[in-house]
Amino acid sequence: VIVPNVYESHCGHNVLTSEFIRGRSIREVAQDADQETRDRVGKAIFRFTLGNAFTKGVFNTDPHPGNYIVQPDGQVAFLDFGSVKFLPRELHAPWRKLAWHLVKGELDLWRSEGSRLLGMDHMDARAREINQEYQLYSAAVIAKDEEITVDRDLLRDAIQQGAATAKRIIKELGVMPTKGKTMRMPPDFVMVARMQVGLFAVLAQLRPRANWNRILREMLESSEAEFLADQRR
Repeated sequence: VIVPNVYESHCGHNVLTSEFIRGRSIREVAQDADQETRDRVGKAIFRFTLGNAFTKGVFNTDPHPGNYIVQPDGQVAFLDFGSVKFLPRELHAPWRKLAWHLVKGELDLWRSEGSRLLGMDHMDARAREINQEYQLYSAAVIAKDEEITVDRDLLRDAIQQGAATAKRIIKELGVMPTKGKTMRMPPDFVMVARMQVGLFAVLAQLRPRANWNRILREMLESSEAEFLADQRR
């Protein structure tokens, strides 16, 4: 991973001057690179984005193909940090814990703690159940301990399942969006959702294949001591 150096001597109130990075765009890599290279680049983007998010509670909220340059040796340069989110500590810790439950397959804990964290405890039990079924379906990339290719078909399927979920709720519980059918998600998590959608949209262009569950589990395990030290500060 490469982050361009910033030259403070050439920066001003409205000017940011950083190192010029040469390399290939995500589109070029997606079109021309072999599977091994696309896997390497995809895993680097996944690790940098979610690694910072789960360890430090900070992430770029605008991941898109124009924010990455791929070097000849396969390293990925990350550009444009104009929209960065810092999660409050009271949300970061339980969100990280929720990821732990998901990658370890502790789904009962994932459902109960996810319901509290994402503002679902007040919902009609059936509406909550249907929503959590969809959340688990869309999180299968990291929930399943197996190699999965992230591509546009996977993304398209997630969108279609989201529409099907809305139809199920309407069919079983009625059309009106009552409080019992509506999540009260903390506003800070809007940017988490944006980051996740953007991340997987970028990966879908590259079509990388990996065991994303094991990568995330390894990142959570290796950063546990650092995370706990930060929490004690």
